[in-house]
Amino acid sequence: MCYRVGMETVRDRSARLFAEAAVVESEKINAMLAEHSKCGRLRSGVTIQRAVAIVGEAANDALGTALDGIAKRAESRGRLWRSMIGEVEIELGAHLDAAPTRIHKTLQMIPDGERLAEPLLQTIKQDMSNRVIEYREGWVAPTGRGWHERHPIVYAIALVILGAIVGQVVEKGADYALASPAKNVGDVPAQAQ
Repeated sequence: MCYRVGMETVRDRSARLFAEAAVVESEKINAMLAEHSKCGRLRSGVTIQRAVAIVGEAANDALGTALDGIAKRAESRGRLWRSMIGEVEIELGAHLDAAPTRIHKTLQMIPDGERLAEPLLQTIKQDMSNRVIEYREGWVAPTGRGWHERHPIVYAIALVILGAIVGQVVEKGADYALASPAKNVGDVPAQAQ
């Protein structure tokens, strides 16, 4: 099921955010390659580590933006919340699965580059998956709006009714207190005087 956020579905928005992340990651990797080439580190393992780190940073930023968008629109942590996060998770998986293809050129520069990058990419996938799970379960997600914020008219009516009830109780209690004789400790019975 697709849920709309404005004019686009959550899944479309997530796909767009991860596509933008891929562009950012490409630019950063090209800048890193130029720097490593200038420093003589182009064919080292550091290049692989940095390229994979850039993939993780870009994906993490896009994931954060996508999840924040859900938190601003979903009013509770029910089925809608889980479904929307599921759509983001699908796009995140597709983005991370395509990462080796996107950085293939960089991986080819180092002997066994793909083999060296694989465990690093798996770590990023696991970290991102854990982040989504924690968010879905509410451990790191912002709290949803309270019932009174989601239903302000019903809340206001309930407060008016509750106020009227409390007012009646207080009025009846005051009438009862005035009608009964005082029974304070300092009161002296009328016969003792």
